[in-house]
Amino acid sequence: MKHRIGERLDRWTVGGLLVGLLVVAALGMAAARGVPTTVSAPAKPAKVEAIEGSKVKKVTLTEEGVGRLGLTTVAVTEAAGVKTMPYSALIYLPDGTTWAYVETAPLSFQREPVTVTRIEGDRVRLSQGPAVGAKVVAVGASELYGAETGIGK
Repeated sequence: MKHRIGERLDRWTVGGLLVGLLVVAALGMAAARGVPTTVSAPAKPAKVEAIEGSKVKKVTLTEEGVGRLGLTTVAVTEAAGVKTMPYSALIYLPDGTTWAYVETAPLSFQREPVTVTRIEGDRVRLSQGPAVGAKVVAVGASELYGAETGIGK
């Protein structure tokens, strides 16, 4: 069956109008129900805040951010008067200083300087650093440093 060009355009026009009307009707129904018609931007997984009087910043993660990093913390321990923490919690900065991220509140972390006296396998002996019992980040510390300093943005 042959169609003339005028007939084909009319069919496309009618079809387009019907689709348009369906979209408008769907949006109207969503608005009437109070359903949001726009998608909001996803929450950022980390919030970085300046600490007054310090060059170090506080990093607060969302639950999703912790999950993405697979972040884990381990308590600083003491045996025979020597504080230790996992080697994986140790961060070396380009200037040679050593640091660890300490959990200061649920989902909040702050970088603290540490002084290493010896590394024994997967443990680090400290002469200075977080208090015994403080939770240091054993997995995800380098990602926290990236978030704090803006590396990778």
